[in-house]
Amino acid sequence: MLVMICHFNPQVSTAPMLTQCISAVVGFGQVGVDLFFALSGFLITGILLRSAGSEGYLRNFYMRRVLRIFPLYYGVLLIFLVSSEALDNGQRFALKDQWWFLLYWQNVMMTFEPDQIVGWGRNLAHFWSLSVEEHFYLFWPLLLAFCPVRYVPRLPLILVGISLVSRAVLL
Repeated sequence: MLVMICHFNPQVSTAPMLTQCISAVVGFGQVGVDLFFALSGFLITGILLRSAGSEGYLRNFYMRRVLRIFPLYYGVLLIFLVSSEALDNGQRFALKDQWWFLLYWQNVMMTFEPDQIVGWGRNLAHFWSLSVEEHFYLFWPLLLAFCPVRYVPRLPLILVGISLVSRAVLL
């Protein structure tokens, strides 16, 4: 709800004092995405650590994620592809954009080429957060599975360090 309220909040700088105060408080809603990622990461990590060592736990984890997310996600993409073709008004879901979405890489595209999402692809730009979550689902279980147990508590700190260095190098 915080995220939705934040997106629907009008940003009017000449508004009366009360409206500006409400806007400032509602603007805090951007934290909702961060809270979602943190909570999701915590819960997924708990599931993985509890099931570690059981037979086929990685396979079972991945299959549950695929069955929960893929049908709806790809169903929405299919609707957008068909609608884009049927209602072509110069806003087609361009083939160059489709691949980013089909492979869950739209967050990478938005990071390095933010002006590239055009036409109907813009209507799906909010899927960047699902893309980030899918990358987490893909790599985090593997890291936990192959990381020695004594390093698991340090793993998040190591990844934060790698992230900071990567960001400094890439920017």
